[in-house]
Amino acid sequence: MTSTEPQVALSAPVGGVVAEVFKPLLTGSSRFAPAAGLRTGSSSQPSNPADARVRRVIAQVSNQYLRRYLTRYGTLRIPGIARPVSLETLYVPACVKGQPSLQRLMAEVLADSSSSSLQHQRQNFLPAALVARSQQYLSVLGEPGSGRTTLLRWLGLESFKGKEGQYGHNCIPVYIDLRMLPKGTGSLAQSVVLEFQAANFPWPKAFTAEALEQGRLLLLLDGLDEVAETQREQVILLIEDLVERWPKNRFVVSNAVATQHHFKRFTSAQLTALSDEQVQTFIQRWFGRNPAVGRQLWETLQLPAQANTCELTRSPWLLTLLCQTYSRSRSLVSHAVGLHHAIVRIGLASQPGLSAPALKVQLKALARLAAGKLQQQRPIVSQAEILGLLKACQTVEVTLDCSELLEGLTAHSGLLVEFAPGHYTFVHPALQEYLCAWQVVAHRSRGSLTALVRQPLEVPSWQRVLLQVAELLPEGADELLLSLQSEAMSRLKAKRCQALLLWAKQLTDRLDSPERSVARRAAALHLALSFALERSVSDQAACCLDRVALQARHLSQGLARALDLNRDLALCLSSAQELAHNDLFALDTPALLSDLAALGEPPDFRAGYARRMSFADAFVNLLLRHLQLETNLLQLGEAEALELENFLQTSTLLQNCREVASRISPEVQRQLNEQMLVA
Repeated sequence: MTSTEPQVALSAPVGGVVAEVFKPLLTGSSRFAPAAGLRTGSSSQPSNPADARVRRVIAQVSNQYLRRYLTRYGTLRIPGIARPVSLETLYVPACVKGQPSLQRLMAEVLADSSSSSLQHQRQNFLPAALVARSQQYLSVLGEPGSGRTTLLRWLGLESFKGKEGQYGHNCIPVYIDLRMLPKGTGSLAQSVVLEFQAANFPWPKAFTAEALEQGRLLLLLDGLDEVAETQREQVILLIEDLVERWPKNRFVVSNAVATQHHFKRFTSAQLTALSDEQVQTFIQRWFGRNPAVGRQLWETLQLPAQANTCELTRSPWLLTLLCQTYSRSRSLVSHAVGLHHAIVRIGLASQPGLSAPALKVQLKALARLAAGKLQQQRPIVSQAEILGLLKACQTVEVTLDCSELLEGLTAHSGLLVEFAPGHYTFVHPALQEYLCAWQVVAHRSRGSLTALVRQPLEVPSWQRVLLQVAELLPEGADELLLSLQSEAMSRLKAKRCQALLLWAKQLTDRLDSPERSVARRAAALHLALSFALERSVSDQAACCLDRVALQARHLSQGLARALDLNRDLALCLSSAQELAHNDLFALDTPALLSDLAALGEPPDFRAGYARRMSFADAFVNLLLRHLQLETNLLQLGEAEALELENFLQTSTLLQNCREVASRISPEVQRQLNEQMLVA
């Protein structure tokens, strides 16, 4: 491992920004000065803001703020490494997908032939730093483990360098972990105040207000997707309020793709998976003191037999774990669950002088903690809670010092991080999810998996836990899968929704094997839902149907890949000829082709709106007649659309669990093929 020392030094621009914010406060010209007791002629106010004593105070608090940022946000905690690792030492510049709103920037980058990342840009990728530099309001999207948090913290480091840094703006970075906001927080500005107060800024409230007023802050708002479901809407309102009240500042919000919120003014950019070049650069930096081992790892990853392992390296978090496990064992793990299993053991084993019983107690306590906090959707745990769990996990025969066990977990293992004095979080949400899955599997009993699927399955973290449970179950995932199928059916109660599933079954079941019929049923549902969306008269229902149709499309494509059906099952409404010629559905092909020919070519735009709409109605009615799809089944209201959304969401989770399950009996496979997407 390379240096653990922070690489950033305070640059003059940041100190200058702090001085510019203080200036109107000290002269009394700021409208926030009176609230801080600063008035012209006040004895507490220096007569000259530029005098030596004031400059010393500004330099002192600026340095304190920088050191605090470096300590809290400029380092990485890695399980198995006692000391934090400098973020700049390992950071590999991230890329984002070029969104339509970024096309002008993309064109400028492509015109720059000197760019070192030209290959990525030709693939519609852009350097994340360049996008952040060009966009005052940026929403960074990414899957868990894609490096969103690391990117935001790195942008903060670069902003300390002023215009000389890659961020390129003179502003003060303020990093706020949104999941850590106290329940009932009334303003994000108060969280900003606390950051300056912790660095001993004079008059932190007035300083914050003046900095926001001048537009001097870079607000890094991290982890919107990890905020509890019950609080997320409130946090979104707080962000929107902050932007509306203080629009001169720069904002970067991170969120998951699945839970993205379209903020007004914001440009969205999605992080891309790491390229081969980025993976190789990261490995070189990790093994900077032992380059031969780094080359050995890279060469091993290029072997065809390591294709699955190589795929894991596309995630920065999993790549970090892979390098850590390889540096210890010189062996590779080919799946994410195995990596998390190995890293937990490495973290526990890195504590000096602890016995096997002590490590066992720590593992039990961590697993129980992970499961409990995931259920509560609360990432923060108090010292008292951890000590209580460590005590509860001990046996009568073995009595251990709980304080020493906690010290080992926080100071040496790297599995827990102290967020604030006496308060802790897991080093990464993915590690917490693995430990929760381990807890479920290790303490399963008759009926416990059935109870598990009644958790809020719409929460992405629970979906990921269930996937890991399916992979970890040593006896196979039969009970889990059947429970998910039963849960999916329990979510579908409306008669119109049930009739729609019956139609899809009748349209597809006569064609071939049951397992292929599942994929065809999903494709039929997508087609029907697309028709329903076109006919929807309610905005709320249309919005929901749009999501449901997309879910059905993704499910049909996933089933098609799993079953080697080499065609796109999700058809567009306009591809009537393809619908007639393919064998997806049981249709009278000659009759359909004859009716299409009789209908003729669609009129062009010169024919007038009424004629074009008349043709479109005739075309849709023709397809509905051949599909034997009654129009009353398409009159879905918002409540029915929400039911279908929940049903398809659970069915998709079921299919994903099938794909990763450790083992499934032939009987259960047959049962699922017959029952999935059937009312």
